[in-house]
Amino acid sequence: MPKSYATTPKAPPLWLRIERALAEEAERKTQRAERRGWYSFFQHVPVGWQMAAAGAFLLVLTVSAGWFYLHQPKDGQRADQSLLKSKALKEVESAEATYVQAIDKLAAEAQPQLENPATPLLANYHEKLIVLDSAIADLRAQAGINPSNAQLRYQLLAMYQEKQHTLEEVLEARQ
Repeated sequence: MPKSYATTPKAPPLWLRIERALAEEAERKTQRAERRGWYSFFQHVPVGWQMAAAGAFLLVLTVSAGWFYLHQPKDGQRADQSLLKSKALKEVESAEATYVQAIDKLAAEAQPQLENPATPLLANYHEKLIVLDSAIADLRAQAGINPSNAQLRYQLLAMYQEKQHTLEEVLEARQ
């Protein structure tokens, strides 16, 4: 057996440090091997079982992707419509309904003058009201698709206000 310099009484300090470093390195390797033990679980499993596990995982992944693809919302509808129904939205819709009823009363008062316009000005008001009604119908359809869109609500309010103003001008022209 070779003679160890560390065991001799006159061993140089360099050799002592080298032996100590080698012993520490061997200890670290065994600790790393123990920590890595749970990583190497599949190393002891036969290849056939590894392939079966990979195939099962792929099957589950494919089935779940297919389910999500087939059950996605259709026609731009959201999956949860309750998100669009808040208290503030209900208040806006209620105020809008009240405003529309008031405008409809004005339209009923102005209807006789608009059916048989006596002046070109009344004929122009009649055409303007037809255009406004068309714009209101378009905006209401868009607001029905996306009821929480504040920009659509502001545009719809502007159209209602313009219709109200026009109807008031028609009624003033009567006097």
